[in-house]
Amino acid sequence: MGTHYTRRASPMPGTKSSLSNERTKRPNGAGSYYLISGSRKYKAAIHDVQGKLRTKVLSSEVQAQDWLLEQKRNRELGNATYALHPKDTVTTLLTKFLASHSGNIKHGTYKSYKGSIERLKPYIGSINATKLTPRVVESAYAQLKAKGYAPGTLKAAHRLLSVAYRDAERLNEIPANPMLKVRMPSGKSVSTKAIPIEDMRKIYKAATHDSYALARIDVGFTLGIRPGEVFGLKWSDVDFKTKKIVIERQVQSIPGKGRVFQTVKQDDVRTLPLTDSQITILKKHKATQDLERLLWKHDEGLIFPNSIGRKMDDRKDRKRFKSLCALAGVPDYQVYQMRKTCFSNMAASGVSIKTVMEFSGHTQVSTLMNSYVFPTDESMDAATKKMDLLRPDLG
Repeated sequence: MGTHYTRRASPMPGTKSSLSNERTKRPNGAGSYYLISGSRKYKAAIHDVQGKLRTKVLSSEVQAQDWLLEQKRNRELGNATYALHPKDTVTTLLTKFLASHSGNIKHGTYKSYKGSIERLKPYIGSINATKLTPRVVESAYAQLKAKGYAPGTLKAAHRLLSVAYRDAERLNEIPANPMLKVRMPSGKSVSTKAIPIEDMRKIYKAATHDSYALARIDVGFTLGIRPGEVFGLKWSDVDFKTKKIVIERQVQSIPGKGRVFQTVKQDDVRTLPLTDSQITILKKHKATQDLERLLWKHDEGLIFPNSIGRKMDDRKDRKRFKSLCALAGVPDYQVYQMRKTCFSNMAASGVSIKTVMEFSGHTQVSTLMNSYVFPTDESMDAATKKMDLLRPDLG
């Protein structure tokens, strides 16, 4: 256990106790302990993984030795046994995580996480971050569900808590991660589906009077490009000779910065083929735009800019699509449904899922199939007709 040495300690004036006459000297880094003068308890001390001196009063010498051994073992493994910021609440931990990672998180994800912090605050926000338990978290989910929040919103809150606590544990800011035992909220969000082919054709017909509108819906319905990626498209991304278009940037609205270019989601740059029909539509749009460009105040080379040549506002894009739906006499569809329509029609036409994934930019088949590919009326009819062929002749 090491050597012993004895020293006489004088109590500090005004203190209730002093060091005992006997202190145990241990190997470097192993900590130390001593019998508290005037009591039968021992006080142990050791530096933790953060280099901070930790102390604890224990009932016996054996307990002191065991505690020091446990602390040393955790330090060697790189594990924290104490919270680095013991007064932090759950809201503080989540807010610190978001602030420290704001530069690495896409704006959409940032907004989602920020909203989750506000939604969780009334239920677990004031709890000490190290005192959070799986039962308390799951109770908060249940309360949010009772308030009418959708499963997708609850899952977003779960993702934030999971990544924030995992990051805090990685940095040895907390001794344990309670989220490892928390169940993901159940249920599926009601997802918007593909636009029926007949309504899609009506929207195309309504757009024929406007080359901008026609090109805009065409990249949505036939390429499935995300709205932010549409706004980031430049004419330099299109090669009319090789019939290719590169999707390598998107436009996002950032508080305090306005609309800015960012890398595409998941940083997955895609090069997609273009058909002769798609090229014809784009060239017609470009010819009209070349005349309008003379009146622009700024030109960023965008295929789908606003009326003065700058980056398109997604709200204005949604408003234009809504007006187009009204003109076509179809329901008030959402812009994002064009993307789902594209991939649903591809899958229904027999295009391989691997190819659909390449167009979509998704890396998980489950995400694509659960949220972007839906059976169409035509594919359902075709399925029943094929089943008819299997029925025996009933005479």
